[in-house]
Formats: sequence, structure tokens, C-alpha cells
Amino acid sequence: MPLRAALFDVGGTLIAPNPDIGVMLVRTAAGEGVAVDSARAREAQARAYALYDRALAVEGDFWCDQGRAEGLWLSMYELMCDHVELGHLRDVIPARMYATYLRPDAWRVLDGAFECLQALRDRGVRLGVVSNWAVTLPNLLEGLGLARFFDVVVASAAVGACKPDPVIFQRALDALDTRASETVHVGDSWEADAMGARAAGLRAVLVGGAAASVGEAGASLGDIVCVPALAQAARVLQA
Repeated sequence: MPLRAALFDVGGTLIAPNPDIGVMLVRTAAGEGVAVDSARAREAQARAYALYDRALAVEGDFWCDQGRAEGLWLSMYELMCDHVELGHLRDVIPARMYATYLRPDAWRVLDGAFECLQALRDRGVRLGVVSNWAVTLPNLLEGLGLARFFDVVVASAAVGACKPDPVIFQRALDALDTRASETVHVGDSWEADAMGARAAGLRAVLVGGAAASVGEAGASLGDIVCVPALAQAARVLQA
């Protein structure tokens, strides 16, 4: 069937932290008059993301609840403070890091994102966001100049459902008044995006590092197409 709508993941697909949380730890500590070794900060970052991965494996639905999601990020930043011996600033640095990443200037739009979205809009394709994210997502997209492309933004913490649950995809389909069979979802996570989209009956395009690890660029796995970059995703979607 012809493509009527396209849904997009946000983190790792359209935007990325700028800087990453290791560098942000160094900067935030410097603001408190404390120097943190960059190598130790990178180690702390790795430990924080390991904690995130464990939480995702054990209770992957934490993104369905604003409080639980915020609590996990604060725990990650607290762990980073402990690793670089900043336990005495546990009540200060995690909160400041969390607040910083609510701001658009702590993120960058990934290469090809604007071009991909504009090309689809020019073709009359309706666009939506389906993301495991906090309720602040619409404001973040607005600040980054991305909100203008989307007819609907569905953040997991706002609707109480998170990918790969088909429910969150269906919320976007209902808002766009389109069927799954004529909609594609673009994301960077094999489980949340590719498998989630498939469970909801959508076609899927997997981009970035996950796509590269799954197979050769452009390789098709059933109804899931893997491409390394959004520029290539745009060409696939317009074919």
C-alpha cells in the first residue's frame, strides 16, 4: 500500500546528547569548583549506561512513568558522582545534569534529520513521533526546530505505554487517522523500534548502529529494512 504516514523515534534517531553525560559531568563539577579527570568521567559514563541497560532488562516499562524514568536518570548520575569521588555533591550534580538535558542546547539534531523529514513532508506524508521519553518531549522538539514537522508527538510517559508495546504505536496511528499497513516506523532500537513496530503491524526502518550490527546496509529482514543513516532512510521511504 502507498505510504501515508511515518513515525519516528527520537533519541539516537533524530537527536543525540551534546555533550554526552561523561563530558557533562566534568562541566557540571567544574561549575562547583571541582576538577574531574576526563578518563574517570568516561568510566563513570560506561557504568551509568550499564545501570540503564540492567534496568531496561529488568523493568523495561520504566519509561511509562515520569517519576520512575526521572529516578533512573538521577540514580545514573549519582553513580557517576560516586565513581569520581564526588559523593559529597550527590544532592547537587545529578539534579543539575538532569535539568540541563531538559534544555534543547544540550542536544544536537543528527545529520540528515531535517532533510529526511522535509522530503517526506513535501511528498504529503504525515509525520509523527513515538518515543520512550519524558512528558517534556514536545518542548524539546520545539526548541530544536523539529516540532514543525510533526502532526502528533506521543511520549511514553505521557500516555502510560512504552515501546515495544503496540499500544503506544496505536495511539499515534489513531491521532494521524492512518492504518498500520500504510505507515512506517523509523528508529534505532532493534527491540523497541523494529520489533515494536512489527508487533503493531507497521513496516520498520532501522537506522544507525543497530542497523549496522544487524546486517549489511539496505539488507531486508522480512519487513524490516536496515540502513545506516537517515539520508538513506529517506531514499528508502520515497522509493
